[in-house]
Amino acid sequence: MRARRRKPRPLIASRPPAQPERRLISSELGLLYCADDHVRDLQKGISHLHRALELKPNDLETMNNLGSYYLADGNANLARDLWQRALAVAPDHQAARQNLKSLEK
Repeated sequence: MRARRRKPRPLIASRPPAQPERRLISSELGLLYCADDHVRDLQKGISHLHRALELKPNDLETMNNLGSYYLADGNANLARDLWQRALAVAPDHQAARQNLKSLEK
């Protein structure tokens, strides 16, 4: 009698990650693509950070980071909009305030 072979289990879960996990994954990928010199691709990074912001629209850290990378990509208007949006959510957000102030010099 032959032994039955077991079906191998997938290494990656077949279900998509939950929304908080997707936001975190998008945010981390965005930072990786924007900041890591080995894989630097601002457009991909900005796209991932944008996705993270869609999943959690009032995430101050993501707004601030996305603004910084928009500025690095030459889009000061979008950077300004994001920092102003962060300040509208949290008027005492120091990083957004400093970034906005440095942009207006």
